[in-house]
Amino acid sequence: KEQSEEIKAVNKKKEEELNSLMDNFEKQEAEMLARHEKELNDFKEEYEKTINDTELNESMRNRMLKPSSELLNWMKIKETAIKQKKYEKAQEAALKIEELAEKEIEKYNNEKQRKYKIELQKIMKRQDTEKKAFDMKKESVLVSFNKAKNEDIDSLIRKYKGRRTELENWQKVEASNFNKIQKGLSRPNSRIQSILKSASSFKAVPNLKIKSSV
Repeated sequence: KEQSEEIKAVNKKKEEELNSLMDNFEKQEAEMLARHEKELNDFKEEYEKTINDTELNESMRNRMLKPSSELLNWMKIKETAIKQKKYEKAQEAALKIEELAEKEIEKYNNEKQRKYKIELQKIMKRQDTEKKAFDMKKESVLVSFNKAKNEDIDSLIRKYKGRRTELENWQKVEASNFNKIQKGLSRPNSRIQSILKSASSFKAVPNLKIKSSV
């Protein structure tokens, strides 16, 4: 009964510790997932902002950082046509410049989208790695916890097994001593038997006459 009650108390204590441990892990996981979600949303919003920002795209259109050689060539043609007052040619060049500029912006956006996808994959991979590391840590802690719990239970069982063995050995000794006492009471001591036998032999000897010397 004592062993059962002590094991029950240990199980109750360990269950409380496990619940507290799991609550802590759930809190940490929720915070981590919320942080991951915010990070992804912020990254996506920033990208969409640069893509849909009309003023930013217009500014880029007007100051193309790396215009193609074809675009530069048409810009020179336009300038030359204006100087030569060939306005029809200048208008044609302007339309061509507009067309090439649109292509340059589209190319720029495509490249930006490509880089965005690469960066997004990096973020998601890093977050996935963090999540797996968290799960591994959680699993390791739970394994260690259960191992420690089992060791505590095994220690209690060994303790009570040792006490039971001591009690059984003590009972064996007591039983042995009791048997010796019983045998001693049922069978007279050999020394006592010898004395009784000797006493009975004196009764069988005839009366001796004692001669007195004068």
